[in-house]
Amino acid sequence: MKGLKKACKTLNISHSGFYEYLNRKPSNRMLENEVLSIEIRKILEDHKGRYGSIRISETLKQKGITANRKIFFKLMKNINFLPRTCISVIITP
Repeated sequence: MKGLKKACKTLNISHSGFYEYLNRKPSNRMLENEVLSIEIRKILEDHKGRYGSIRISETLKQKGITANRKIFFKLMKNINFLPRTCISVIITP
């Protein structure tokens, strides 16, 4: 309990606020982001990680899921699954 008291004082929060946070149900936004993350992970695995946020947003739009492209990019970043990039080599004489 001593560590909790010090942590709450450092973070300038009350003990009751801390325990309320621990028992809080996930918000609708968190649940939606979890579903979107699962869909994004499926698409990236199907296409070997080559799809970026634009292609993913188009693919999900075809499935009837609409959201901002930036949200897809943020979720891709959160699950550590950014697209692979192609390196083009130009040979000059």
